[in-house]
Amino acid sequence: MYHEKTFEIPVDSHFISNVSLSQKTLVLQKGQKESNTIGLDKKISYCVDLEKGQFLLASLQQKNIDLEIKTYNPQGVLIESFDSPNGLNGEELVLIDATEEGRYSLQVSQLEGGVKKKGDYVLELISISDTIETHLNHVFSSLMKRNYLPGFTVSVLNDQKTLYSNAYGLANIENQVLYSMETVQCVASISKTFIGIALMQLVEQGVIQLDTPIKDLLPFEVVNPYFPDHPITIRHLATHTATINEKQFHSNAHILIDKEHFKKHKYPKYFKKKAMAAMKNEELPLPVFLEKYLSKKGKGYSKQHFFKKPPGTSWYYSNTGASLAAYLIEVVSGIPYREFVEKEVWKPMKLESASWFSNLGSNPKVNVQYDKNRSPLPKRTSITYPDGAVFMNSKDLNKYLQALMKLHSGIDGIIRSESFEEMSKIQHEEMNGQFKGLKNGLFWWQMSDGLMGHNGGDMGMYANMFFDPKTHFGFTYTCNVKPTETDNADAASGAIWSSLKRYGSYLH
Repeated sequence: MYHEKTFEIPVDSHFISNVSLSQKTLVLQKGQKESNTIGLDKKISYCVDLEKGQFLLASLQQKNIDLEIKTYNPQGVLIESFDSPNGLNGEELVLIDATEEGRYSLQVSQLEGGVKKKGDYVLELISISDTIETHLNHVFSSLMKRNYLPGFTVSVLNDQKTLYSNAYGLANIENQVLYSMETVQCVASISKTFIGIALMQLVEQGVIQLDTPIKDLLPFEVVNPYFPDHPITIRHLATHTATINEKQFHSNAHILIDKEHFKKHKYPKYFKKKAMAAMKNEELPLPVFLEKYLSKKGKGYSKQHFFKKPPGTSWYYSNTGASLAAYLIEVVSGIPYREFVEKEVWKPMKLESASWFSNLGSNPKVNVQYDKNRSPLPKRTSITYPDGAVFMNSKDLNKYLQALMKLHSGIDGIIRSESFEEMSKIQHEEMNGQFKGLKNGLFWWQMSDGLMGHNGGDMGMYANMFFDPKTHFGFTYTCNVKPTETDNADAASGAIWSSLKRYGSYLH
């Protein structure tokens, strides 16, 4: 597991001395690599002299052995340990924050329970930095060099300004277009937070109430057939507790746009299956699709489209339920949902790059989405577009997060601060089963580490937008591949997010 505390190695005339069991000492200069063989129960130690306030970054490359590396302060007290889920052949980034001047140690050993008795590694001192900005640049550049992610953006901010931001890698590999903070990308399920904002605007206007049964508003009836006397409410939709089982039909919502592109490339079986289904799907207006699968009168209706749980009692993540909430906004406002969001949310917030897929056209700033093999994915969209089809650049994603942070501070904005308090407070906490401990606001997450916000991901896209409600610094991170497709990409992505969280407090 990649531990949350992460640190970097200096880039100066400092040195690391290698102390093996035989007490042979070697000096590792910046940029040099030290190779060694290590067996079971053997520990090899290194040290480096650091000044107070410096940041160290090192790399440990494993070869046919699963290693752990521990860091110690000048008094010999353990600081932390590093072990990513990358098996016998992978890289560990090792970081040290020098909280005092002195000699810090790094100890390499086989991970407890390892399956190999002997293996090799290469340790490299990458950098020693005097500023946090320089340190972060080295960390993210090193992660980019692993080549597990095509490109990504990162930011740390407070509610007044962006404290750190940078972009790495390529937005378009074929044309060698660099990723930038102005690269437009799909933010996937972060799109759902705009449904929450729009709902609270209508609540403020007195048009709706969160606990109103949706059957009182919709032009067609949607009820859980197993519990017909337990009405589904707007709040249930917004907290993913409406007990809608979309696994039975949500794949019918995807539409493949570029069919010829799809035929030119080889894709993983799971995406190929999904894309071929999307190629056959019928394009339907959102309300027609929702009625077809959720209303008893719909041609695609089935009782299996609902769980055997009373609405409001259990959490089941539902893209379709989110789009049903968006359609309710359309019904009660008399304005198509996409137009409502453009006019009432994006325009007053000056999110100039924000767009729906249908409005992108041939915008040259839009990134290319990739699978794990770097094959460019065909363009695709979804009938249930409100649940995840918003595109914007990282500058506007930062601006959006800052506006939400101001709302949390009690400053009215796109909605009143008390409305955001309702939106962000815990509405439901799952107490049992696979998702025990999950906390939800209204299309809003409360994470176990205390951060609040939302994320999103699908093939070719990944986005994070969170802030700490106590310290009020926030983070955004986007990339153009789904990191969970491979262990190495997932480990690199985890290291990026861990580093942002760790060093945000320094910048703040």
